Amino acid sequence: MRRDEAKSARREYDELDPVFPIARELIRKWAQICVLARDPEMPDQLRNRSADNWLCSDRPDEDVGVVLLGEIQTIFLVRGLDRVTSADLVEALLGLDDGFWNEWRGPKDDRPARKLNQTGLAEILRPFGIRSRTIWAAGRRPGDSSKRGFYRSQFEDAWRRYCPPADTPTQLSKISA
Repeated sequence: MRRDEAKSARREYDELDPVFPIARELIRKWAQICVLARDPEMPDQLRNRSADNWLCSDRPDEDVGVVLLGEIQTIFLVRGLDRVTSADLVEALLGLDDGFWNEWRGPKDDRPARKLNQTGLAEILRPFGIRSRTIWAAGRRPGDSSKRGFYRSQFEDAWRRYCPPADTPTQLSKISA
């Protein structure tokens, strides 16, 4: 619409028109009695993109990498860790209450749902320059073996750039120490 057309269209619907107060009242009454299902069934008529949008409506609006960084930061803080194996980190992420990582669909949300694994974790962290490395247990004894994992220091730069400060509460209730 051109600007002059938009102005004339707005003038056609005057707020003082008696229809608006009636419509507002009807909407207010409907809103008071309306109960929406939190997880409604997907209608059979939806196909392709419409179905994808319906199914993915509960995905976070944030970048999945930033979400992951925040949840890893919380895991390190709550558990007081300075290092963690990849396997333990994946296990902690799968144990979160929201269940997001239990139905991981890949970084582009285009794969079949499955649990996040160590390969998927590495794939998400790669753009941040964070790669697993050989780590040893903090209280290492003779006969212990090394494992692949991460040191806290590997995440600190990314946390500073993408996550709220460490003293800001971030869903601590989702992690059990």
